Amino acid sequence: MTNLRLPLAPDLPEEQWALFLDIDGTLLEHAAHPDAVFVGDELRQLLGNIERRLGGSLAFITGRSVSAVDRLFHPLKLRIAGLYGLEHRLTADGQVDIADAPADIAALADEIEAELGGRKVYVERKGPVLAIHTRAA
Repeated sequence: MTNLRLPLAPDLPEEQWALFLDIDGTLLEHAAHPDAVFVGDELRQLLGNIERRLGGSLAFITGRSVSAVDRLFHPLKLRIAGLYGLEHRLTADGQVDIADAPADIAALADEIEAELGGRKVYVERKGPVLAIHTRAA
């Protein structure tokens, strides 16, 4: 991973802005496995500074669960739409709302794994969401 020197916070426009950030492949480089990513202290500090400068108008939008993002960026907690929008937290310290999970998601995951088995494809089960990782294929 590249060793970047990040500023404490970039110059921001005078108008009211909101910033929505993806995590994987944007803030963090892709890794061979989703659990292998790393969040440095400089990035946490930068995001915290930007969030304060924007008056809280900074949010993550990600396929990861809210709890997974909270573990990655701990102790920083931001507003977030996780699991592709099925989970969300509208305030930094607020409650996480979760949509109902489809009843047959496990059966679908089993079918996909059976069909793609042996092709270096990783089917990540994220509760009500499946992610199919093909980077290694």
